[in-house]
Amino acid sequence: MSTFILKDNEAGAYFCLTDNGETCGISSIFASPEDRDAALADLRIADDCRIDNQTGQSANGIACPKFELIADKVGQFRYRFRNEEGTIIFTSVVFDSQEDCVAAIKDLRANAALIESVEE
Repeated sequence: MSTFILKDNEAGAYFCLTDNGETCGISSIFASPEDRDAALADLRIADDCRIDNQTGQSANGIACPKFELIADKVGQFRYRFRNEEGTIIFTSVVFDSQEDCVAAIKDLRANAALIESVEE
């Protein structure tokens, strides 16, 4: 079962996505809980956002909001979500394959609105 864990510390407010206790990704740090909650609300309505595959030589240039699929230098993949303003809201953990990363994006798009939020 997936959960958004809402957190606050001296650096600011942020959220983590967990699935069965395993961290799947973490948000950027926001100045206030209200800013964090607004960012999470953007992610929750991302069900129709496109995937911008940035693993090749050039990005597709898809307008925000969007999910960006990125590859690192050791051949692992992650995604991040950018809101309408282009701000990075959320970054996933790494995946060993591009297919697994895309599947995770599709799962989040389909289910983000239904995932429970818990204050920690």
